[in-house]
Amino acid sequence: MNKINKLEDMPKKTIDKYRFILPEMIIDFWEKYGIATLLNGYLTSINPDDFKMFISETFVLGEEAIPVFVTAFGDIIVLTRYNNEYNMFYIVKYKDGYGQAMLGASKFFFQLLSDDYFLSKYFEISLYQKAIQRLGNLNYMQCFTFVPLLALGGSKKVMNLEKGGIIEYLMIITQFVGSIDNIKEN
Repeated sequence: MNKINKLEDMPKKTIDKYRFILPEMIIDFWEKYGIATLLNGYLTSINPDDFKMFISETFVLGEEAIPVFVTAFGDIIVLTRYNNEYNMFYIVKYKDGYGQAMLGASKFFFQLLSDDYFLSKYFEISLYQKAIQRLGNLNYMQCFTFVPLLALGGSKKVMNLEKGGIIEYLMIITQFVGSIDNIKEN
């Protein structure tokens, strides 16, 4: 999983709020690392309450989704209900216009962060490494943004990336292209 870099504690009230809702592995991670980066900064654990309203308004499964991570490109990883438990991970790729179930992640999410196939299927690590070389590391609540937006004709090239605020970037995307109603098949 590479090094975990703790940024700050997860608020105790957040941990208590989700203790009997989210899987134990997420609660354990929050208690040990709080808000932290993984995969050399590509993935950041987040306070769900900072993104919950946005997800509920902009993702087809959002009313039953709890955001737990965000990627360096503003993709939000959420847990959704399956069989009355929050155990199904989805990655919501606003920039690409779809959500996708992260198969196999329900019980083994953290172990899969060391699996090359899993990483290549759901994440854009190579582009991230090039972006860091060109633009430097991200601060908390920043992501790499495509300019112009992909939905407006932009292309996934490192020269089209800039740094920006995650929330602002996602709000701009959804203002131009609307909510994410498309679930991509695996």
